Amino acid sequence: MKYPNGLAHTLAAYTALAEHPHIDDAVDALVQEIGWDAAFATLAGMEEVRASMGLYSMVCGLFIADANATTQQPPRER
Repeated sequence: MKYPNGLAHTLAAYTALAEHPHIDDAVDALVQEIGWDAAFATLAGMEEVRASMGLYSMVCGLFIADANATTQQPPRER
């Protein structure tokens, strides 16, 4: 079976999206419940508008984390 927990993850995603009015809170709750990779794959496979918004939120979070990581490096010695 390629994705054995797919139904459970999809139900968890619908639950998180229904329980949290703010999309970032819903994504955070889903990631805590099923993990980042599974949350990304689940939201990507859904056709709900809020799932697309959640996926967008996750991708933006990657760019923000990357920007923070590159701007917080110590200065180079000359």
